[in-house]
Amino acid sequence: MDVLYVARDITEEKSRELMYQKQLKASMEDAHRANLSKTAFLRRMSHDIRTPLNRIVGMIHIAEKYNNDVIKLRECRQKVLQSTDYLLDLINNVLDISKLESGSLVLDHKPFDLVELLSNQLTVVAMSAYENGVRFEGGVEENIIRHRHLIGSPLHLNRVLMNLSSNAIKYNHFHGTVNVHCEELSDDGDTAVFQFVCSDTGLGMSEEFQKHAFDAFAQEGKRSTTTFSGSGLGLSIVKDIVELMGGT
Repeated sequence: MDVLYVARDITEEKSRELMYQKQLKASMEDAHRANLSKTAFLRRMSHDIRTPLNRIVGMIHIAEKYNNDVIKLRECRQKVLQSTDYLLDLINNVLDISKLESGSLVLDHKPFDLVELLSNQLTVVAMSAYENGVRFEGGVEENIIRHRHLIGSPLHLNRVLMNLSSNAIKYNHFHGTVNVHCEELSDDGDTAVFQFVCSDTGLGMSEEFQKHAFDAFAQEGKRSTTTFSGSGLGLSIVKDIVELMGGT
């Protein structure tokens, strides 16, 4: 009696199948985490939008009652402006993250004055810090800038600095400090390299959260010094815009 025995080595094929299943599982887990993050983001966003809107409506009702009280009306206007500034910042961040995710955010390439940009920016930062019981240090005079007239994207540089400084103020101690300044590190006659520093005496981040600080929708959940907690998009937008500019 003849017996035919045939064998085939399927080690490589089985290895590929296991690798595919592992990748599929990892993709499903990533998608699940992304869905959870976006659900949490939408929950926070609905709360963050309602909070300033309720505050605006409340201030308008108060202003109606104190129609002849100049001091009270001024206070109401200031609070309304704070709330509208926050809403605008929130909307800008949502639009930015949407453009960044779709790859449609385009940087400008136009002349601007860096000293003028910083002067305007730092005035706003100093005012916001004062309103939230935080001391602002720094200023244009502390900057080391040899080339102030540049070509670039001032709108997006401004957004980066605003997101960093607002976080430094928001998650700080009462009577803490925030310092924002710029230093020109080098130039080759055509391109200048600048370092922007935003330092603070704030609450800090845990080592675990630092690994995810630049992820979209990431928030550690620490109590802020302001009325508004934020969307968890600021640092993610900072990282993406800085990388688009060729920085780190």
